[in-house]
Amino acid sequence: MITAQKTLGTYPEQWIHVYTDGSAFKGAINEGYGVRIQYPDKTKEELIESCGSNCSSYEAEAFVIEAAVFQLTSVFSLYPEKTENIVIFSDSNSVLEALQNKSL
Repeated sequence: MITAQKTLGTYPEQWIHVYTDGSAFKGAINEGYGVRIQYPDKTKEELIESCGSNCSSYEAEAFVIEAAVFQLTSVFSLYPEKTENIVIFSDSNSVLEALQNKSL
């Protein structure tokens, strides 16, 4: 918990903070995800969706990041003034590594 608090504290409040989580029951049943987007003006958006019944935890974690980016792209096209620095927080090292290696 202390490490998470230190990590969160390293990014300015003037940035858009995106918190993501994907999950699945028993690793591959009834998957879903949630996104919370916190804007610098203290407004927020939350998205909660199902990924279907045949999706892995990995896929749910990947879907949630994709959904967050899609939502931000939509917001920025309507409100270009909201475009800011963005940080996405995810607990899925495997998805983050795949993004970094451009294999996702």
